[in-house]
Amino acid sequence: MSIKTKNAIISFIMLVILIFPTSYFPSRITNLFFVRYKYFISFLWAILVFLTCGLIKNKILLPVWLFLCAGGLATIVNANAYSVYIQLFITTFSSVVITFFYIKLRGFHGIENISILFVLIIIINTITEIFGGTLKPATNNLGITTYKFYYFIGTRVHINNIFIFSFILSLIIALDNSLKYKVLAFTGILAGLYFIISLAVSTAIATVIIFVTVLIATRIIRSAKVWRNISTFVLVLAILFYFVSVNSELYAWFINGFLDESLTFSGRTYLWEQAINGMNGWHWLLGNGMRSTYFTLGSTFSVNTAHSQYLNILYYFGFLGLAAYIYLMYNQFKVIGKITDQRIRSILIAGNIAIVIMGIPTTTFIEDYMYIFFVIVSILPGVFSNRGIETLKL
Repeated sequence: MSIKTKNAIISFIMLVILIFPTSYFPSRITNLFFVRYKYFISFLWAILVFLTCGLIKNKILLPVWLFLCAGGLATIVNANAYSVYIQLFITTFSSVVITFFYIKLRGFHGIENISILFVLIIIINTITEIFGGTLKPATNNLGITTYKFYYFIGTRVHINNIFIFSFILSLIIALDNSLKYKVLAFTGILAGLYFIISLAVSTAIATVIIFVTVLIATRIIRSAKVWRNISTFVLVLAILFYFVSVNSELYAWFINGFLDESLTFSGRTYLWEQAINGMNGWHWLLGNGMRSTYFTLGSTFSVNTAHSQYLNILYYFGFLGLAAYIYLMYNQFKVIGKITDQRIRSILIAGNIAIVIMGIPTTTFIEDYMYIFFVIVSILPGVFSNRGIETLKL
């Protein structure tokens, strides 16, 4: 077995260890030291790869490093929650480095394997839902203990952390000529759709609707001004979302009736308001540090997220952090513009627009799945040749 093959196998195992969910399992397992801090194993491998493979000079990963630097600066200046930021840094750094290195070794086959891993997580998650999940106690930030149903990924809303990324990658690998990839990809998509519909995860449902709508638009709009037209479309959707947020009684039949949501969009606006009220003076520039304050809604609902990607980043890392994240997203669209395969380009345009819009009510910047997806998109142009999908040019 060659060194290249060994490195690829080790990298994939480390990636599995890093992102493998554990909250579904009994507390006696999740509380074990090597389970709770399993990401340190992958981190050690990521450091070794980073130092020996010259990734420090790679400009593709620069947007992520800028974002992590902004977050680190905000946390240090505010002297807040070092351990929480360190975990964010370790898991993000590890997922980015290992994913990049693995795909460098395996080419498009590496993307296929990671996509299959995402699909399997979705399928297992749905299976655990079919069998009823696991009822576990959960204590919120106010010290109030309630019982929640956990599935393989976590509670029902944790599906937001992976589904849209798995959905996009599944469609891409389904374009391959192999029937086994098509069957597996669409099985994962159907499993995910079953989960979000059966458990009425409104944000995930809305994400899929936006994705499908934009995908249709990208197939219809063929002008040279396609980006401007789609940007206008995104702006209209964002404005409509705002009116949904402040006039949720108009949509109560959908949000509270059909979806049976307890935290409505108007409820989220209370959390958004608290995040904005927590900004003052120089905090607008450097934020308040990672997880420095909790947000509450009523007497029992307390979270450490404002339920908005952009407000969370602004609150924690300030405008510097938000600018770094926007640059990361801008780089994604810039990369997509270099992809010549129209089918994959349309999928990625629709997917990234859905991710941008659904960043308004959801938060994924602390999730490994998001950064793995961003790395895959960032290096996709190097995975293509004139005849279609090929191996990465080393």
